[in-house]
Amino acid sequence: MARKTKAEKEKTYQALLEAGAELFQKQGYTATTLNEIAERAGVTRGAFYGHFPDKSEMIKAIWQEHVMPFFEPIKETLLNLPEHDPATRFRHEINNLLELFEDNNVVGRAFFIIMHNMEISVKDRDLAEFLDDKYRLYKQVLFCAYTRLHDARQLRPGVEPEQAAMGFLYILIGMINMALLPFGNFDFARDGYPVFEHYLNSVLSA
Repeated sequence: MARKTKAEKEKTYQALLEAGAELFQKQGYTATTLNEIAERAGVTRGAFYGHFPDKSEMIKAIWQEHVMPFFEPIKETLLNLPEHDPATRFRHEINNLLELFEDNNVVGRAFFIIMHNMEISVKDRDLAEFLDDKYRLYKQVLFCAYTRLHDARQLRPGVEPEQAAMGFLYILIGMINMALLPFGNFDFARDGYPVFEHYLNSVLSA
């Protein structure tokens, strides 16, 4: 039997990743079997093991492939807001974030999977720690951004950075959930932007 080329291996890898992400979103982590992932990808169970030792490593790969390349630039900007008028840059970057979720369903789906932790059991402690780490990362980035806004006196009186960061994260997760509901009609352009604009106006003084 001829060896698979590098391109063929990458094609199989991406097909498995897409199949896994789709199934994890629709039916959860625990309910999804390796056989289902392989069948959806059009490959054998053995092909799955040729790329991933188990489902938990696939979840990590979904983060690396579907989230990190898009999240890293936004993260770096939020961690390095200018000292002068950080609110203008912050608003611009949040708009970029919403555009990303509006234009790229793969990113939204991956974010949904990472944030929901998908009924992780005790035996999946390593994966649970990985997912918790990503959740804490999102929260910490937002906390740092809101702290810069607070120091520049661009948060409204009484608004604390940690509260603002948690509110932001809850709204974003809720909107992504709504967008992914099979029976919903949530539209980021129609519904998401006005909601976030209202939220930002409630916490920012600039």
